[in-house]
Amino acid sequence: MAITDLNFEAKFEAGNLQTYEKITPFEYDIYIRPDPGSSSCLWFYFCVNCVTLHKPYIFHIIGFSKPTTTFRTEQTPLVRSTSRTRWEHIPKTQCWYGNTLPRHKLKATYPVLSFIFQFDKNENYFFVFTYPYTYSMTVKFLARLREHKLSFVRINSLGKTPNGNDIPILMISQGINSDLVHTPAFRERSAILITSRVHSGEVPSSFVMHGILEFLITNNPKAKFLRERIVFLLIPMVNPDGCSAGNYRANGSGADLNRCYTSPHPDLHREAYKIRRLFLNLLLSYEYQQVSTLRRTEAETIFLSEDLNRLLYAKASNLNIETTYSITNMEQDSNGMQASVSSGSKRPLRLTPEELEVSWEPGFEFLAGLRLDFALDLHSHSCLSGGFLFYNPDSGVACPSIRHACELVFPTILARRCLAFGALRQDDKVGVQLRDTPGSLRRIFNLIAKQYCADNSPYIYGMEVTNSHGPNPALEHTGAQVTPIEEADDEDRERELEDTTATKTLIYTPKEWLTIGEKVSETFYDIYSSKGIGE
Repeated sequence: MAITDLNFEAKFEAGNLQTYEKITPFEYDIYIRPDPGSSSCLWFYFCVNCVTLHKPYIFHIIGFSKPTTTFRTEQTPLVRSTSRTRWEHIPKTQCWYGNTLPRHKLKATYPVLSFIFQFDKNENYFFVFTYPYTYSMTVKFLARLREHKLSFVRINSLGKTPNGNDIPILMISQGINSDLVHTPAFRERSAILITSRVHSGEVPSSFVMHGILEFLITNNPKAKFLRERIVFLLIPMVNPDGCSAGNYRANGSGADLNRCYTSPHPDLHREAYKIRRLFLNLLLSYEYQQVSTLRRTEAETIFLSEDLNRLLYAKASNLNIETTYSITNMEQDSNGMQASVSSGSKRPLRLTPEELEVSWEPGFEFLAGLRLDFALDLHSHSCLSGGFLFYNPDSGVACPSIRHACELVFPTILARRCLAFGALRQDDKVGVQLRDTPGSLRRIFNLIAKQYCADNSPYIYGMEVTNSHGPNPALEHTGAQVTPIEEADDEDRERELEDTTATKTLIYTPKEWLTIGEKVSETFYDIYSSKGIGE
């Protein structure tokens, strides 16, 4: 039987393969391409053809920039072929992960993922890091939504990426396509901003966003309730260029957009620039009550006069959330108030006069005057099982303890709604990470908002979900509480977070990530309705 050399390709959307080397007729080293101008490398997606049938091949995927990933625990690559289009996991018994190549026992510079595979048909085979969710899939889904002409969905573009792709945004609220948007009644609604896929290789975040979106457009009474009170601003793919190119983190200009929100360049970091501008417009067009110049008792009275703050504080009490908290990087002024400083700098983040001018893109002016209540940035994590939230423990200025208790309401309710967020730690308490990630949406938007809204600023979170496995997200965890984790791990040097509970874990598919999105939506319902968890 003639043995042919395998042919490898990755010249398709989201493909990633740098080069390959044949070691023996049935063993190949496969090198994945790092992001342009960076060493970040984790996502892979390539095609193999010209195969020899019914012979076991060994593949070594080399080049991961992460020292530990969920390939060490439960994750395995996915495979499909021309005639079998459904993605399937390669069995765990056929995979191994480490920094040693078995053939010569020499230490590799990067971790190596190895697996055995046997071809049974002469056709194209595709191997991928996890279930793809491409820019084309996003565009097609939005096109189908447009065809339905739903009265509560408006689809627009924030602008073009450096490579000329649209940055889509969905605005979901009852009557959003009618003259209602020009009435005072509409401006009494709140806004919630949710973003996804700023890091192109963090694909599960797209499925979470899809789950949120699908829930909000259903006839579910909870979805209807939310649409009548909230304007949801959903940006499903912040980084279309990086997603199309098969990058792990970078955009089309080679930048990590989630490190650019401090001062994004209008061309090189256009995606972050547009989202930051949207955030500023929402912030500056609403008249927040100022509390930063008041004594604590007066500030707390004004803080609790805001509907959202009063609601969250009541729920914090019902959920038994502690209302005392101290932040090490907070300074106390002569009035006994807490003055926040950003990590690594004593200078607050100030806006330029140009940035302080509200300038709406055409078609977005009707959003002026809405109060932004929440911002949620969706990610996936290379090491963890389940999920967790990053939050801003220093968001309080004049009344930090009350503000901190309110900050923990969303994570706590989500942990109770969704077992994936309630079983990461042995004590059954969800991990809410305290971390200062410079230039990230979560940190920069918090620092900006504190300067101009003080304690009345929006509640801003970064959500991380697993690439691989975790507890069943469809199950609830009624006793979950929140324990802040004090360590501040750098995202680019992650340590493995082990699931030490006896909770049964699942290998996640799009179904589980979609369920997490649904649970996020239900958490917002619990917060805004009078039937929230804990009441």
